[in-house]
Amino acid sequence: MNEQARRVEEKSESNVDKAVSAVQEKVAPVREEVKQKSGEMLNEAKAAAGQVGEQAKNTLASQKDEAARQLGGLAESLRQTSRQLRQQDQGAIASYSNKVADQIDRASGYLQERNLDDLRHDAEAFARRQPEIFIGGAFTLGLLVARFLRSSAPEPDYQPSQEPYRQAYTAPRPTQTAVSRQRVQG
Repeated sequence: MNEQARRVEEKSESNVDKAVSAVQEKVAPVREEVKQKSGEMLNEAKAAAGQVGEQAKNTLASQKDEAARQLGGLAESLRQTSRQLRQQDQGAIASYSNKVADQIDRASGYLQERNLDDLRHDAEAFARRQPEIFIGGAFTLGLLVARFLRSSAPEPDYQPSQEPYRQAYTAPRPTQTAVSRQRVQG
């Protein structure tokens, strides 16, 4: 019986091994196809992310150039104002206006000469040197942006036709009774 049990066990192990081998043969092509498809999807996702990143970079670069152009225009306007002030014998104010125009013009030139990576690097370096000023400036900028977004948000549509329904669903205010007046006075 021992010999027969050993043969049955060997035969069942052999059958299990054959079944495992058959399953592995069937699964291997599917596994390879899954690897291939996942690799293709990963490459497509990387390409799409690269395109989005490039578009964002191009948009930021054009906005940077527009900001530099507008700053240059502002500096020129201040210089014209300075010339007019000098003609009106307002030399001190004209001098101050001219200095401000020079500073704005310098900022405009800085933006024109630098690319986005340079600007990011300079901002990081400034944040390391002067963290309190950087954080304060970021906070102030955040407040300005929030105010701008709030002011540019569309007004909600008010529909007067809904007013009677709102009045119908609001409870009337309780009137003050003699008892409650005594509590207030007492």
